[in-house]
Amino acid sequence: PHKYDFCFCKFPFMYDPGSKARILQMENQMSQVTELHSALFRGLFGGGPLSTMMPDMCPFLVLRVRRGPYLVQDTLIQIDRAKETDSLKKPLKVKFIGEEGVDEGGVAKEFFQLLVRALFNPDFGMFTADPTSHLHWFRPSRMEMDTEFELVGILIGLAIYNSQLLEFQFPSVLYKKLQGATVGGAADAGGLGGGSGPADAAAEAAPALGLSLGLGGLGALGGGLLSPTGGSGAAGTAGRGGVAGSSGGGSVGGAARPAIGGGAGSSGALGMEVEQEMGFGEVEAVNLLPGGGELPVTASNRRLYVELYVRHLLQDSIAAQFAPFHRGFLHLCSGAALSWFSPSELELLVCGSRQLALEELEGATQYDDGYTRESEPVRWFWEVAHALSAFSQKRLLFFVTGSDRVPIKGLGHLNPPFVISRAGAHSDRLPSAHTCFNHLLLPHYNSKEMLQERLELALQNAEGFGLM
Repeated sequence: PHKYDFCFCKFPFMYDPGSKARILQMENQMSQVTELHSALFRGLFGGGPLSTMMPDMCPFLVLRVRRGPYLVQDTLIQIDRAKETDSLKKPLKVKFIGEEGVDEGGVAKEFFQLLVRALFNPDFGMFTADPTSHLHWFRPSRMEMDTEFELVGILIGLAIYNSQLLEFQFPSVLYKKLQGATVGGAADAGGLGGGSGPADAAAEAAPALGLSLGLGGLGALGGGLLSPTGGSGAAGTAGRGGVAGSSGGGSVGGAARPAIGGGAGSSGALGMEVEQEMGFGEVEAVNLLPGGGELPVTASNRRLYVELYVRHLLQDSIAAQFAPFHRGFLHLCSGAALSWFSPSELELLVCGSRQLALEELEGATQYDDGYTRESEPVRWFWEVAHALSAFSQKRLLFFVTGSDRVPIKGLGHLNPPFVISRAGAHSDRLPSAHTCFNHLLLPHYNSKEMLQERLELALQNAEGFGLM
């Protein structure tokens, strides 16, 4: 409840995404301070054996993890322990075992990057990636992986809570589902054939599926099941001409495809069923309606088939995976400020933007240790940076900040701000960076060519942490 009758917070549409992000950050910081004070009081006055008090007394959530194949296992064990001690809302600190790096933000950035790569690796069996859109989606499976999916949900919450960006790509429909929207139901199927809705979400995630079924705006291209010619005649004609071609990449990651040949009374026609991959190479037919395998798809019911197909893809087939994922997300992300974000803004908050604007970064950069905006090496640096390829510019952003994503408030509002410092006189030393502080140490090279050669070499070797 609000203290006053009028409050701007009642009208979140008045705030731009950057302002919402700042309000959310303040809300999170207040929660972290509250949890920190609670931990200290519990430690001082809680009583009981010291061994049981120690985890509660620490004002931070400290994850001590090993790189490589043990990273997921170490994280799972410690996150589960943090849930039991109600420590997830403490400020996060990460320690890579065997490394000297002290986490002031940069170590946590790399931790999130490595953990996301491990969890989203197709060999791990949790997610698939569409070969065309490169968007991830849940892999339907009978394997018991509730703990792992809950970890990914908690991972998103931890990233938001600690102002970190995650390097994955989901279709926008995921963020609608995270905010509690039901997608794929009859009440929300208005986007079939050209509009907004779950059909467009399916087409976004799997363009081949969208084209073959005529979903959303792709239906205007013709040839799909919902196109004027795609469903004429019996199911066999519609299925073979419009949908069968999608079997190689007709869904997110190829997880489901129309079942042609064995259904509809074994007539070779398209039936009201899909072939669903349930694991590593295991495929089974799933009815979209009771007895759907015996019901042929015809011109009169093709729209119903597509509606059921989309609902299966976005909701029914991944219910067992999404439930623990959503539960993990809500462990940390149930505050009022987060509800102000639209799905697209939530995606930007979690993953950042891939659109780099180096002009914004240059305009907000600060200089130290003898450098100014007019220093010759500084001017050379920005000339080289602007001339880099888009890929190399992302590597540069990763090198100096620990992430190649642009935060929701833009490169002009990095926290802390980007700083370029003079790192001694001309030498063969490579540029180096304190990613925790967005701080580039640039030697005073005596030529632009030398600066470019040293910088490009540094960008090719930018992973790991140590003390200088």
